[in-house]
Amino acid sequence: MAAALTIVLWGMLGLFLLILLLLATPLRITSRLQSGSERTIVITVRAFGGLSPQLVVFDSANKKQKSPTERKNKPSPRIKGWSLEIGKLRRIVRTTPNFLVSLIRTLRIEKLSVDAEFGLGDPADTGEAYGMLAPFIFNIPDNKKYRIKLFPNFDQKGVWGDALIAIRVTPFVVIIQIAEAMWRILAPPSLGRK
Repeated sequence: MAAALTIVLWGMLGLFLLILLLLATPLRITSRLQSGSERTIVITVRAFGGLSPQLVVFDSANKKQKSPTERKNKPSPRIKGWSLEIGKLRRIVRTTPNFLVSLIRTLRIEKLSVDAEFGLGDPADTGEAYGMLAPFIFNIPDNKKYRIKLFPNFDQKGVWGDALIAIRVTPFVVIIQIAEAMWRILAPPSLGRK
């Protein structure tokens, strides 16, 4: 009995350390958008700083389409008895911009690649839009990290091409930021809420 308990406890400790390692090392999130005859989006995640195997989180090509009868039979969700105080609403409005800025700062862009063609249907509108985008397109250095190739199509309306973005984020940092934002919103003033 004691040996089994020891094995279970060591197993739990190992699992705890694995979860801690997963939260403390960066996640590499890659999103690929392809547009042409059919638009597809593929989002993949690699844990442990990109060392683990790639896990497909979302693939629009493999998305199962629901039949119209399945959609109609599903009851709509309703929230009963939920109200928001004015004080909490003010704290949410004050906290949200700082939270979003700090969350965006934790994201590290590892690779950004865009190879696309766009048209607005009217050559004048397409040229004007391309002229507005040109300072941004041509001021980004063409290197392995950032590569943006955007071309105007004066004959057709639409967007065609490939886009790839790979970001790195550490889950533990995001959890701390969420906890801090929740503390600022929900904690009573007597406990030192800012």
